Amino acid sequence: MTKRITCIILSALIVMGASACGDNDKKETAANVLDMNNVSNYQEQDLGRELGLKNAGMKIGLDSGNRLVLTEQREKDIYNVTADTNGKRIQEYKCDYTDFNFTLDSQDNRYVVREKYGQIKEGDKKREVESSVVIYNSKGEKQKSFELGKRTYTDEQAGITDIAVDTKGNVYLLERREKVEVLSPDGKKIKDIEAKKIDFIEIDDKDNLLMGSSSGDSGKSSVEIISLGQDKGKLLTELSAGHFMHEMKYSLVNKKLYFLAEKGIIACTPEGKTEGYVFDLKQSSLLDSGTYTNDFVFDKDNNIYILAFKMDNSSGENKSVSLFYKYSPSKEPGNAADQKTLSIYTRYSEKYLESAIAQFRKKYPDVKVDLKDFSAATISSSEDGPGDDEINRAQKAEEDYRKIVSTELMAGKGPDIVETEGLPYRRYIDKNCLENLSEVIKNDKSFDINNYKQNILNAFKYKNNLFVMPVNFSFASFAANKGIMDKEGISIDSSKWTWKDFLSLAQKITRDNDGDGKPDQYAMEKMSPEGIFSMVLLSEYNNFIDLDKKSCSFDSGEFIDLLNFTKGFSGMGVCSPKLDISELYKMLDPGTIGFMRSYFGTYQGVIQTQCLMNGEVEFYNMPSYSAQKTPNIIYEGRTYAINNNSKLKAEAWEFIKLLLSDEIQARDDMYQFPVSISALEKKAKSEIERNYMYMAYKDKGRKVRALNEEDVKMVNKMIDELELLPYVEEQASQIVLEGIKDFFSGKKSAQETAKLIQNKVSIYLNE
Repeated sequence: MTKRITCIILSALIVMGASACGDNDKKETAANVLDMNNVSNYQEQDLGRELGLKNAGMKIGLDSGNRLVLTEQREKDIYNVTADTNGKRIQEYKCDYTDFNFTLDSQDNRYVVREKYGQIKEGDKKREVESSVVIYNSKGEKQKSFELGKRTYTDEQAGITDIAVDTKGNVYLLERREKVEVLSPDGKKIKDIEAKKIDFIEIDDKDNLLMGSSSGDSGKSSVEIISLGQDKGKLLTELSAGHFMHEMKYSLVNKKLYFLAEKGIIACTPEGKTEGYVFDLKQSSLLDSGTYTNDFVFDKDNNIYILAFKMDNSSGENKSVSLFYKYSPSKEPGNAADQKTLSIYTRYSEKYLESAIAQFRKKYPDVKVDLKDFSAATISSSEDGPGDDEINRAQKAEEDYRKIVSTELMAGKGPDIVETEGLPYRRYIDKNCLENLSEVIKNDKSFDINNYKQNILNAFKYKNNLFVMPVNFSFASFAANKGIMDKEGISIDSSKWTWKDFLSLAQKITRDNDGDGKPDQYAMEKMSPEGIFSMVLLSEYNNFIDLDKKSCSFDSGEFIDLLNFTKGFSGMGVCSPKLDISELYKMLDPGTIGFMRSYFGTYQGVIQTQCLMNGEVEFYNMPSYSAQKTPNIIYEGRTYAINNNSKLKAEAWEFIKLLLSDEIQARDDMYQFPVSISALEKKAKSEIERNYMYMAYKDKGRKVRALNEEDVKMVNKMIDELELLPYVEEQASQIVLEGIKDFFSGKKSAQETAKLIQNKVSIYLNE
């Protein structure tokens, strides 16, 4: 799954420049309607501990006697285990080492997909698999088997990933995102059903095949329904944007379809009507860092069982530990009359935030946490990324978030805690809407501000006080392909270079190496004129606008010169006409680009840049336009503030302190750098141990190496030198964004463009 992370308020310009595809006329999609209003309270029981489960398979089943069925590996042997609903083992039998993918029929027969791999040589792009379906009765006695023959799969093909059986004994085999193969009870092939976007299959109580997609044609999770006699299915339901299924199950008892999503379990009627969440993962222990859900099932008493695993690299090796929990409906009332409610508004939720809420609930049971998630992020599990509808939906949600938060805060209302990333929070401060956190910190002897990166916190201060608390941050550097620099004999002193200096180098680097009359080595990746303008403007923006004084100088000669310079830059032919970042990721041997902006949200930014440039890289300060040293810019991450009108200020501060604790800050799914110094050290150690970027690309022909201590020291030095947080209000940046379009299309001159932007920004500042 991908998420949009808005780093700075100029992000709108950068996104437009990078994609050059802004289209404001696209149709908006429906607002997110899934909520937690129907969630019941559940009590958690650790069945994994009761069973002594260490290495479970990926699936669980429920037989007709309301007993749990799963597989377990012990050393080299695989066992099929049947247990009661309290975790007591009833029976087990040894099975084949590949018997992890299974399902049960109505007579408790176990249908197993068995795949045996042929010898795979290093460098092979294909693998040969001998497949079969084996059927056992409930005692583990083999009944029959179907030989499916040898099949050949590429690296991109997953093979048979799911199996289902209908009441007539027909077997359905899903080759993920390829097809569903249907076999008769005696193993003869009936038909193939196209399943290009399908990730899961289930059979309903009428023997219809349900085909679930984490991201269908629209980029949203969806389910198709088709009967065996039909040639083509139809859409049964589609989840609202931002709610992606990890697994789906049809309950024959409840006659409902359930989706295990990132936030919990969603219920859906047989007619395709979603009923919202029925289970909230914040009630569970499954939000811990490195924890991932595999499968789930409902029993006849409406208990929920969830099978998961947790990655453990404490020994220096990446190992997984199985988790298995039972959730029973609680008999205790959900909301006591004297329970306080702490309200939080967030642009979009992340797992670390959900986990913090779960921990806070346990620590303060008398406080209910009400999280309002506006889902203002483009989220997609599609390899092609989010579609236009999803982008438009997220933009609309972002606008709604800004309007609602501003309206409520200015009216003396709003939540107890508000996420302030991308909001004009200084306006709220000037109106006394936000609590002065510097005063809160001074009066809290249990909190030591020196445990956090002071240069980052200082950058967020306004009028010498901290009103918004950063939880994480990121930054960008200017990366150079060392191989090209050495070949061209280029040495750079980035402490004082300008964009004009860079353009001179760019023209030298851009060349035709193979003699076909066309350049095949470029200074930079594909960038639109708007993208180049955004890149150059980044460090200069605050030279043209003073939000505190409500003044701007976009009609100045300096801004007009900047417009003309960037337009000339884009016409020099030093940017590749084809190779953008996405294309560089796909190429086996990119290595033809000299420079690029390198984003650092984690230490893996070093290896990610190596991957894009296919070799060793050097990192420099961004060039400046005004001949002054470019300040090292901080990209805003997730930031939180306390409403000055909150009646739960103490509780709100305790929650923010929890977000700043190492338990949250050092999580692997904290996707930007934490502000905690000790958590940053833990993250560095973890990233060296895991080296996931290196592991992902080392076997793909890329010239990458493992992250090491020297890389960490280099990144830490860059972090220590960060100093400037650009404060830009979204509406002002949108005016600039719209204003430059006609200039770069040739419809307006630089002078006309500058005057138009100046007038509109001046009006906005003085509203």
